[in-house]
Amino acid sequence: METPDIAQQLQSHIGRQVRALRLARNQSQAELARQAGVALGAIKSLEAGSGATLRSLTCVVQALGRSEWLESLQASAAPATRTPERLRAGKPRTPAAPARHP
Repeated sequence: METPDIAQQLQSHIGRQVRALRLARNQSQAELARQAGVALGAIKSLEAGSGATLRSLTCVVQALGRSEWLESLQASAAPATRTPERLRAGKPRTPAAPARHP
């Protein structure tokens, strides 16, 4: 039996979390869809772990009051501000060698 890839595992995990939050709020899928401004099918797909657009996920997460999930992603995706050692030391970069043609 094949193990699911990491993307599928994450989709399933997020789907279970969304469903649990929705049920804890005693909301139907249709109510959440209306509140989030997405199609009912988007909620069903998201909860089933079969994928959703980034827009749908963002709208649903915000409607569930969990914007911090998105903020935590934003914080971890910040670009590195460190300069490579070689550049800090003032050493010039060396260009790539030209291609050899036989």
